Amino acid sequence: MPAEKLKEGLLEIQSEFPKYSPNGYYRMQMNTIAGLPYESLEEFETNYNWLKNNFKNQPMSAMPLVISND
Repeated sequence: MPAEKLKEGLLEIQSEFPKYSPNGYYRMQMNTIAGLPYESLEEFETNYNWLKNNFKNQPMSAMPLVISND
């Protein structure tokens, strides 16, 4: 999925979910994968920083892509 379309969807979720919560509160857990094929380090850093700036009150983590040879 194109990054811009994904970002638009995440921002929409952020604005819409509180409307359906009885107390206006929601929690979104952000988990990203570092080292995806065809994603440069610069692209990953740009996207991760975008998440940090737009979802400051939400927990997030980044884990490396690991492929076992087993």
